[in-house]
Amino acid sequence: MNLERGIPTYHVVPRFDIAAEDGPLTLGTIVDDLKLLVPLNRGQHPIAKPYKPTTQIGFSETRAKIIGGGFMVWARALVEQGIGVSASISGSNNVAETISCASVVTTYFDPSRQYVDECLQAQPIQEYLEGSDSRSADIYMITGLKVAKDLKFSGSAATNAQSELKAGVQLPQVPAVMGQGGTLGKNVHQAVKFGADDIVVGFRVSQYRVRRRLWRKRVVENKGIVQGQMWGYEEEGYKQYQTEFEEVPVPEEVVAQEEARNAGVLDECWVA
Repeated sequence: MNLERGIPTYHVVPRFDIAAEDGPLTLGTIVDDLKLLVPLNRGQHPIAKPYKPTTQIGFSETRAKIIGGGFMVWARALVEQGIGVSASISGSNNVAETISCASVVTTYFDPSRQYVDECLQAQPIQEYLEGSDSRSADIYMITGLKVAKDLKFSGSAATNAQSELKAGVQLPQVPAVMGQGGTLGKNVHQAVKFGADDIVVGFRVSQYRVRRRLWRKRVVENKGIVQGQMWGYEEEGYKQYQTEFEEVPVPEEVVAQEEARNAGVLDECWVA
């Protein structure tokens, strides 16, 4: 199925602990759930041939502007998820926070039908389809990544009356900050700072509907000529599975693209 790509669409990662180098996501990775992002074919897919990466530099913004929509969607999600502090603090107006990164590098490719077919023939994918009751499944291929390089977060918050800290999303080497006994005492000032190397903040996907069909192939085999035979050939059949696929729209992306067009945004849009 030949889909019209429309506006390039990226998804915000469900958590901010996905390392860009030696992490679970690479171009060509296949997953079955965009919230879990567990690779089905880790290390068992052809090398993708991406276009030349593009780099955007100089990101730095305060929490107020981020939440107000003046920053990247992934940065807003980063703040809203709490970054290791309590949800009550993260949602408070009494917070001074800044997110910055040296650059955001975007890399993507357009997989050919041959490339997709080779990915689907990998043993883990075949086993996954074999385990499906209907021998069919909707899967996603990672076709683009946005990586934040040298991401930094710094902030402080003041709160009152023994607010209980809740577990938030943490990046690698980011300590959770809490008071004695897991609570913040009255008028306690909390400071949070961390830095992370290259992490994935967004990804692009193509969705495929895959079917694994059973079919029989007839083979003519030369058995050799013996006395009483005019021909030394016999026909026999054997079972073989054939994997078929078609590209289908991602419903959330269709909605996001329509909203982007209505807002006059044509370069790219995001699914949060």
